[in-house]
Amino acid sequence: MCIRDSSITIRKESLEEVKLSIPEASHSHLSESAQGNFKRLFDIHYDDPSTWESVLANETIKVWKKKIADSPVVLVKAFATLREVSPNKVYRAIFDVEERGKWETLLYDMRVFEKIDENTDMLYSAVRTPFPITDRDFCQLRTFAENYPRENSYAIHFTSTTHPLCPPLKNRVRAETVISGYVIQPSLTFTNSTDLTIIAQTDPKGNIPTPIVNHFAGKAPKEWVNKLLIACQKMK
Repeated sequence: MCIRDSSITIRKESLEEVKLSIPEASHSHLSESAQGNFKRLFDIHYDDPSTWESVLANETIKVWKKKIADSPVVLVKAFATLREVSPNKVYRAIFDVEERGKWETLLYDMRVFEKIDENTDMLYSAVRTPFPITDRDFCQLRTFAENYPRENSYAIHFTSTTHPLCPPLKNRVRAETVISGYVIQPSLTFTNSTDLTIIAQTDPKGNIPTPIVNHFAGKAPKEWVNKLLIACQKMK
């Protein structure tokens, strides 16, 4: 069963219903590190939502969060279907630094500063925050793959790292990406549409109280997906 009242539509079925086998041999070009990152991403992607706390469920998006034993910040998962937008457009809008800067206006100074291999690079970005909170920034290892785990599907995984070319700055607080990522696949319900899973566990560090961080973490995906959809509709 699906809700069809919006250009963004969610499947009401469990994500377990769309679980795909991922043949190891078909992605043998991926490094051991990349395969490990994607395994962590897909383990969360396919984790039964009934074991999570539901934050939001309406005609546009479903959002869940879960407390993780070894972290003060919650893990967030969201699922939506972007109608009449291809997976490739969604991937480019998220992955391409120039494209993303056009619509995600809170992000700035976003750049790839080192390429490791064909599926891995190093990314720097900063995030504008409301006064009097200090802007946050990130130094991330980004792993990505096209046609993964199946044709016309994409996966992107982020985690924080350190690098001499990406030192902490005095006027920004270095936030931590425990894990973040996207699973982008053709919709199983609508033609030329995209099923999108968003995963995020981010510690902003600094003096922001953890209960406030965890409260707002589950609210961010809804507005973000709406902006993403508009951006994709404008793309050629």
